[in-house]
Amino acid sequence: MQQVAGACGFSLAEALQPREDGRCLVQSGVSWHRDLASELFHKHSSDLIFPPNVGIPGRCWKLRRVQLHADVTALPPTIFLRSEMAEKAGLRGCVAIPLHVEGTQQLVVTMYLAPYDLHDQNLAREISEKALEVTRQVLRQAAGAGSALRYKFSRVLFI
Repeated sequence: MQQVAGACGFSLAEALQPREDGRCLVQSGVSWHRDLASELFHKHSSDLIFPPNVGIPGRCWKLRRVQLHADVTALPPTIFLRSEMAEKAGLRGCVAIPLHVEGTQQLVVTMYLAPYDLHDQNLAREISEKALEVTRQVLRQAAGAGSALRYKFSRVLFI
């Protein structure tokens, strides 16, 4: 996660996976944080669950599309459940990326950064491309030799 988040200047990265019953996303136990405020945000979020279409991870999981948000603290609770915690941690921008690894269910990697203008189309595209490429590299290394990885990425949704 440090490779993914650090390469793109993010403060926090979390990987979420489907719960055993497949009905919602939960924290996978894989995360990275740049500072104490980001670590506290993550710790306070560790017990949250994200059903399909609820919260940014749930929306990303349901729609199977990258989600970009310039300021999560301005989003309604139906889209972002942790706006007060994000405000305290100084987190604003968010990118959620759906990943498919052959033979498993979909994972969602969510990364947060300090105030930044994600509405800039070129910047948003650049961050998304860097994050996807580094994520692919990390997953290839984790999968080991002989495991085929398959990715499904479609258009970016701006909300």
